[in-house]
Amino acid sequence: MKVEVEPREKRRIAREELKKLQTMEDERENLKKQYYHTIYKTSPKGLPSSSLDCEHVSGGGGEPTLTLLKKITEYQGLIQLEDAKIVEEQIRLFKIISLIPNSRYRMLLRCKYIQGYSLERIAFEWHMAYESIKYNHKKALESFYDIFQSLPVFTP
Repeated sequence: MKVEVEPREKRRIAREELKKLQTMEDERENLKKQYYHTIYKTSPKGLPSSSLDCEHVSGGGGEPTLTLLKKITEYQGLIQLEDAKIVEEQIRLFKIISLIPNSRYRMLLRCKYIQGYSLERIAFEWHMAYESIKYNHKKALESFYDIFQSLPVFTP
């Protein structure tokens, strides 16, 4: 027996699924901040007081240059991995969204969750009333849920 899911619950689940991309982008931004902070520590003002061989030299304090360079390289690798994950997630969402029959709903979800526009901005750019965009957003989320739930579950 199939249980009917309430529209509010459909929207919550769809929003949760669509927001995964934003969470990944936030993680990438955090990595970039750490990366740039580490680069800043290697600038002349923040150069360590020891050389690569750990002999004492004049300059700033902190970690040895080699340690900082290793950290920079690690951050670069982590950022590249995160970039790849984000692209995969964007493709996955594009594929699901492309299956939604209503073209307005597809565009609305792309603008909101892939491009990161607010509903207010979408309403302004589309020359539509905000309340109309909100209503369409609700319906778009419900459509996304219906498509998402109908897809087979793949486990790696």
